[in-house]
Amino acid sequence: MALDVLLVVPPCASAALPVLGPSILCAALREAGHDTHVLYANLEFAARVGFMPYRKFALSVERLHGEMLFAPEAWGQPLDVQPSEFDERVDGISYAEFMAALEHVPAFVSDTAALIASMKPRIVGFSSVFQQTIASVALAKAVRARLPEAVLLLGGANAAAPMGAAIAEATEAFDHVVSGEGEVGLPDLVTRILAGDAPAESVVQMPRVPRMDLVPTPVFDDFYAQVRPLMASERLPEGLPVALPFESSRGCWWGERSHCTFCGLNGLEIAERAHSPERVLADIEHLVATWGVTELRASDDLLPIRIQREVLPELARRQHARPEPLTFFYEVKSSMRRKDLQMLAAAGVTQVQAGLESLSTDTLKSMRKGVTGPMNIVFLREARAAGVDPLWNWMVGFPDDHKEDYDAFLRVAPFLHHLRPPVALAPVRVDRFSPYHGDPAAYGISALTPLPGAIRVWPDGADLHAISYHFTGSMKSPYRDNPRLAAKVHRGLADWSAAWAEGTPPELVGTEHPDGSITVRDTRRVAADAETRLSPEVATLLRRLDKPTPFEQAEEQSAVPAFGGLLQRGFVVQHEEALVSVVVFSSDTVDP
Repeated sequence: MALDVLLVVPPCASAALPVLGPSILCAALREAGHDTHVLYANLEFAARVGFMPYRKFALSVERLHGEMLFAPEAWGQPLDVQPSEFDERVDGISYAEFMAALEHVPAFVSDTAALIASMKPRIVGFSSVFQQTIASVALAKAVRARLPEAVLLLGGANAAAPMGAAIAEATEAFDHVVSGEGEVGLPDLVTRILAGDAPAESVVQMPRVPRMDLVPTPVFDDFYAQVRPLMASERLPEGLPVALPFESSRGCWWGERSHCTFCGLNGLEIAERAHSPERVLADIEHLVATWGVTELRASDDLLPIRIQREVLPELARRQHARPEPLTFFYEVKSSMRRKDLQMLAAAGVTQVQAGLESLSTDTLKSMRKGVTGPMNIVFLREARAAGVDPLWNWMVGFPDDHKEDYDAFLRVAPFLHHLRPPVALAPVRVDRFSPYHGDPAAYGISALTPLPGAIRVWPDGADLHAISYHFTGSMKSPYRDNPRLAAKVHRGLADWSAAWAEGTPPELVGTEHPDGSITVRDTRRVAADAETRLSPEVATLLRRLDKPTPFEQAEEQSAVPAFGGLLQRGFVVQHEEALVSVVVFSSDTVDP
């Protein structure tokens, strides 16, 4: 019996967990009465090339190596690549690894198209986010040859205007490119197509979801049905999925107020729209009860304030009754206070993407982040105290940034080795929908150009400026213009990261005593002593410097000379004319 709709997740979507968009759309189509399934073609390709090599391709955003793999099948032209084009320091992919994966592509495309044709779907929808467009083109052409009567759609973030129209101009692989949110409009479009009333236009704009609670709960049955036999046959590793995705909001409440200059994640819909707290809790409980998972990852661009205030306390209350506590990932703002981080931990939000980006106040101001460098140091300290892992990238190479900002970071970094280091250095790029892309000249950016890999994956005549999401540009920055400074920056990060790669991360932990004194245990490389007892007077000063305090103000308030040795021991750091304690104290238990 023929399917109404088959949604296809092509390479190079992550193989570690289901994809949220198609899982929600599948639920919406089923609710509308359409027989719909999701084919995770990315899982089969990951099984063929190997899970870890595939992961590298999925993350190869700068080089577009994932898209390049499928260009020969998409356009019928051989791909001329040279070993000199590969740098494992950039994305971990070697020339040999690329060529080995490339050998799997023709058979994978043919086999997947044959599988799709055997399911006899009347409509095939390809999902494209980041590096999935060229694989979608290759698969669509192969499906068309085997199932010419099927209607082929392309949707996802890569189909947003103007990218969707440019894709439709560049290839006739798809009957329609579906642009925008599909939860409300796609079921109606499918009904029209199945009734023989397909739209005449090649690009179909979907209506905006008017209320988030109209979006159905995602369904993951097809992911489990496909990943389990791949794990059982040892073609993929055990333990998948590593987590299940869910959403509590779309948009960004901070970006709505102050759009970060480099960020284009929300497209043209930056205003926050959130599910009701009741709906978020219901979705979480449904996913846990249905699939037995204990780890969930929110897709939100930023944790909504209402969800923080109403959902997290309830999750914290429920943790005690669970046979195994839940853990969550959320994106948060680094202006969170101690009590906020403690509540995150109590609710099970043990890993966050904090959006710190930098410890330079000047750079943070240029980004419009609304925080300072010393405030971000406090966030890292309080996250360590609360038991929350704050993932962050150190973004560098901003237009018109200053050498002094990098020097200040390198001076303070050795004293922060007990706090979470950046995951990586991330030279800023220009993304579509960001202020940088909207008005590059206003930020000192010129010569805006699609990533070099785009030329390799699209045919001649394609409008790369309209198709592309990521761009490079010319901008003045000491990181970009001064190789010696860049090398020092890399060494500084490498030293910090090495401290966390040696087993147990360094500690700088304060223990308070009834008489008001504090014992500080210090295992950092810069430690003067493994243990130091601070007098009540010095301990009082240390606690006073929990918050960044201007040097002159701290000096006036200090009742002990030379700050009681706190600076010399690195228990307090001076960063950008402010003093701030970096000693971690154990968090008090939060009462939900």
